[in-house]
Amino acid sequence: MKKVVLFVLIFILMIGGCGGMQNKDETKKGSVEQSDAAALQDEFTSEFIDTSVEAEKGYLQFKSKLGGYTMLFPENAKLDPPYYEKHGETFETVQFGEDKETNDYLYYSIATYDKKNDTNDAEIYLDLLSTLLKYDGDYDKIEREDKTIYFATKKEINDTNKKSTTYRFFGLVQSTDSNQAVRYEYHVICDNEKECSSNYSEIENKVKKIMESVTFISANN
Repeated sequence: MKKVVLFVLIFILMIGGCGGMQNKDETKKGSVEQSDAAALQDEFTSEFIDTSVEAEKGYLQFKSKLGGYTMLFPENAKLDPPYYEKHGETFETVQFGEDKETNDYLYYSIATYDKKNDTNDAEIYLDLLSTLLKYDGDYDKIEREDKTIYFATKKEINDTNKKSTTYRFFGLVQSTDSNQAVRYEYHVICDNEKECSSNYSEIENKVKKIMESVTFISANN
């Protein structure tokens, strides 16, 4: 009889434990869905946010509609619907940003996903970026187990308004085991150089964090 009672108690504890874990996961998901982050309040942007994943503080989990990759997404950023574009299963581009209502500075970002046979040739895509941004310098190369990151920066002073400065952080995230890549741009617009120069390192680290967070999803998943 004692063995039967002991078995019942163990069974109840096991069920209770599983239920507790499930409730914990549901609460975790609910906390993301119920967040007042601007990205979740915006109808279009929220379509790209995976609320089943709780990202680190200040970010949400972005997932491309093609299902090619995920990355950290600033919780108060919003996607610009007119700039969204995709072609078949091989190309997708999104643009998002924030103004000074939700961030210390004005910025916009562009993430362009490519899945083609030539994405293993980084030079092709770095040349595209360099031509687009009129950049003639080198790129820092950061190697990770699942990806290689190429990163560069550029400072521009507005010709018509010498007080206006734009800092550009950009590069390429290239998968090491599939023909996938993401070109990433982060443009910071400052009313004056001092406004952003004091936060330059912080901004650069933020951009690198987002690029580092890019995770490619296998075509088989």
